[in-house]
Amino acid sequence: MNKITKKQHYVPQFILKGFCSDSLLEFTNVFDVVRNDLRRNQSIKGVMHQNYFYDADNRIEQHLANSIESPASKAIQEVKEGKRYDFHADNNILLKFLMCQYYRTVGASENVLAYMKAAYDSIAKQLFRLNNMGEFNPDSIKIAPDSSESERSLRSMLALLGVIMSKGMENLKFHVLINKSATDFILGDNPVVRYNWFNKKAFRNPRIGSCFINGVQLIMPISPTITLCIYDPYVYKYGSRKKSYTEINSRDDVDWLNHMQARETESFMVFRRPSDENYVARLAQLYNGKKIYSSESLDLPSRVDEEGKSRTPFITFSQQRKLTWKPTFFKVLKKARKRQGFIEEWDENITYAMGLLLDDFWGAMKSNPDLTNT
Repeated sequence: MNKITKKQHYVPQFILKGFCSDSLLEFTNVFDVVRNDLRRNQSIKGVMHQNYFYDADNRIEQHLANSIESPASKAIQEVKEGKRYDFHADNNILLKFLMCQYYRTVGASENVLAYMKAAYDSIAKQLFRLNNMGEFNPDSIKIAPDSSESERSLRSMLALLGVIMSKGMENLKFHVLINKSATDFILGDNPVVRYNWFNKKAFRNPRIGSCFINGVQLIMPISPTITLCIYDPYVYKYGSRKKSYTEINSRDDVDWLNHMQARETESFMVFRRPSDENYVARLAQLYNGKKIYSSESLDLPSRVDEEGKSRTPFITFSQQRKLTWKPTFFKVLKKARKRQGFIEEWDENITYAMGLLLDDFWGAMKSNPDLTNT
């Protein structure tokens, strides 16, 4: 009988090991952004995990460990050791891991619930208006799983969703950033940061939150000196065309990457050197809670349908924060600039196929009572 794993990490230990202050004892330093508290020399076994985070029977936990984390850890170890930097999206195990990691955290679950709440708020607001019930108070509605089982189901579904989403992103390209500055990379508990610099001026465009449009970027540190990047090669140039890695010497570039981690952190940031406590605390003070994406609903003009009934449609979407501080390690290609401001899908066939695949995925999940109680 297989032993059940109780402590299930939402950021795997092979990533946390890269940020150990003592690699032999596997200790790291943790900054709690909620309590504004530093915890030195914490075992990585007790960092960024929850009891039965995905499931109590280990079906999802074991699948992630064996099919996603294990092969990805081998590839990432080669990067850490400087043996290989030439990863491309056709090496899709890294892409699967990064997308799975993007969706598998506490923060990812909270983002989904916030998206759902934005939709329900819009519905409730219209109901209040149509029934002359006064002004709707958004604080009166809370969206949350109704049990620990449904919470685990949501997290499991999101982890698997990330793997599925990766199939529509195989045209992206990998690049490695090597930190040569005196400042370390830090790691937040939502370590895969997504942004779209190319479309940063888009405002209230429902497609800006899509992973399948031009200009997508994903960034994740794997050690104090190495960060993995995945990007749209038809829009950006990262470093030199002849190299799949870039050495960073600028403190500003490192600060940019670290401030992105601070923005997305839900509760904890880990870092190698205790002497960086004030630096990490300052990042948290300046940027934590100012997430890159927020959920909004937009009411559309009311109309009367064929049956004479009044309809007030709405859309719910992710709004991207407009950043003005740009690092130096990437730039927008000249040939892409003429299309800047136009959000375009890479391939409508991919988007359509992914839509069908996701419909089947959610349908299968909903029909399985062991996995869905939300």
